[in-house]
Amino acid sequence: MLSEDYKVWDEGTLAKFNENKNTNSISKKIISNTEIETIQTSVGLDISKYQQAKNILAKYFTDEGKIIKHKISPSRSTILSDLKSANESINEFNNEMIKHNTNLITSLKKIRQFKSIRTNNIAWL
Repeated sequence: MLSEDYKVWDEGTLAKFNENKNTNSISKKIISNTEIETIQTSVGLDISKYQQAKNILAKYFTDEGKIIKHKISPSRSTILSDLKSANESINEFNNEMIKHNTNLITSLKKIRQFKSIRTNNIAWL
């Protein structure tokens, strides 16, 4: 029964992140993303939460998104705690991205509105 339990764990829970099981591997996308540094450089966004999640996932998954087999397997509670922490870090990063994008959109709307008002005022002259 214990071996079946591990099978469910390895082929079920962890497989959700494993490139061998899914073609849309979450871990692979996060670990192998090279565009994140471009975002940091071009817009100055803090990527520390993203890097934190990436470092956690790198403990369990390769760059290709495959599960790393450890000689001494970490406990499930450790893995789940780490994955929860990675998820929270990604959520915080996503919230910062949304906030940044919302600020950009708001700024563009104000510029557009200002230009529209200015154009209308010129038309009245």
